[in-house]
Amino acid sequence: MNRATIALLAGALLAGCQETRLNDVKPAPAQPSPAQAKAQRLEAENADLAQRLTQARQECAALETRLAQAGTDAQALRTQLEAAQADSARQKELLAALDPARVQAQLADAQTKSQAADEQSRKWEIQKVQLEKDLLRQERELAVLRAELARRDAEVARLQAGARTPAVKPATPKPAPAPVATRPAPKPAGPAIRGEIIQARADMARASVGSAAGVKQGDKLPIYRGQQLVGYLHVAEVTTKESAGFIVDRKLEAKVGDQVVVPLK
Repeated sequence: MNRATIALLAGALLAGCQETRLNDVKPAPAQPSPAQAKAQRLEAENADLAQRLTQARQECAALETRLAQAGTDAQALRTQLEAAQADSARQKELLAALDPARVQAQLADAQTKSQAADEQSRKWEIQKVQLEKDLLRQERELAVLRAELARRDAEVARLQAGARTPAVKPATPKPAPAPVATRPAPKPAGPAIRGEIIQARADMARASVGSAAGVKQGDKLPIYRGQQLVGYLHVAEVTTKESAGFIVDRKLEAKVGDQVVVPLK
């Protein structure tokens, strides 16, 4: 191998090394802004809430199936009880014409079956009441989860809109105005329908007034404790007799028993 060939090979090797170094240099990934990071975190929490909502719906469906089965079983037991009672009545009618000892044994057996069927029917009734309570609790938890999911969706949308807005130079802070004496929150004028808080947790609550009292989704109902304003219930979901949502402009922690006012329109 002559010197020219060696020089060509060395030049090619040097060029390959330089190209490898250039390829290894990669731009650093851009760091997300705080608003984008918070939006991503809220999106993950929304996905978790949606999964919990789906699971709660499945549990409600299972409870409804069990409730329907309990009703069917209770009806079958009632039929058996009626048949046992009818058989007992027939046995009594034949008591005079048949062997008294045999009739007494059959009558005792019929009474035992009747008592067992009656006891089983009472057990099914108790289980049915418990299933209805569980179903009502699941429906209330579903309503609270839907309200929380709607609130978080709105928060994510607001943060995403803020992340897309270009940064603005902060304005020079102005001197704070002189303090003004605050007055108690005014009570709603005119007649009104009153309910109360029947469930409160964190910034969510459920009230005992619904569409029958004129409540609509999106209403802001004032909450009072005596003469003191607690905050406003921003209604996210409404049934005939109840409404649920989250508390805004909160002055105090909402408690069960606080008064909810629905002004007449």
